Amino acid sequence: RDLARVGVLARYLAGLHAPIGAGAVRYRRAIRDLVGSGEGIAGIIDGYPEGVPAASAARLAAIEGRCLGWRWRLRDRADRLVRTHGDFHPFNLVFEGDDLHVLDASRGACGDAADDLTALAINYLLFALDVPTAWHGGMGPLWRALWRDYLTARPDRELLDVAPPFFAWRALVVCNPVFYPRMSERARDRLLGFATDVLDAHRLAPAAAEALFA
Repeated sequence: RDLARVGVLARYLAGLHAPIGAGAVRYRRAIRDLVGSGEGIAGIIDGYPEGVPAASAARLAAIEGRCLGWRWRLRDRADRLVRTHGDFHPFNLVFEGDDLHVLDASRGACGDAADDLTALAINYLLFALDVPTAWHGGMGPLWRALWRDYLTARPDRELLDVAPPFFAWRALVVCNPVFYPRMSERARDRLLGFATDVLDAHRLAPAAAEALFA
């Protein structure tokens, strides 16, 4: 049933992500907000308490610096502007049987498809890192199914190439103890390290996540 629901989520996003024409200004703003807004990377980093294990100021500054470079890679990709949800994470997704209800669209409801995909996908890593056997027992198959089902329903050859800063943003959110206070230092270290690797690789390769649970 969980795999079937992942398919529902993937197909919902594939249908939602309809292109929006003449969107240069809106896409540029979406990318600027990703990096520099109060809800984006800079704002989330400023919200970290002092002395968070595995999230030193130097480490957070290095991630932010990498993401700033990504702003210049993405800001003129206006052809990627689509309708989005803007906060597509489990607490805004309600299943009634097999029927999906989606809550609380936000952040202008337009941007890059990678925004919504990474907002959901990061949770399969988050909820597996501190639970032995959870990856191989369930979260790993769901992670793989999400990417497979979405790209089958909506082929997007650029998606994984533009995803790194969106993934880094979501990793910074879930690694912030203000939002997820029970996350272990080990899990935080691994997830922030993986986000850094994704930024440096200039591509989010879903298969690379397997190394987190080897």
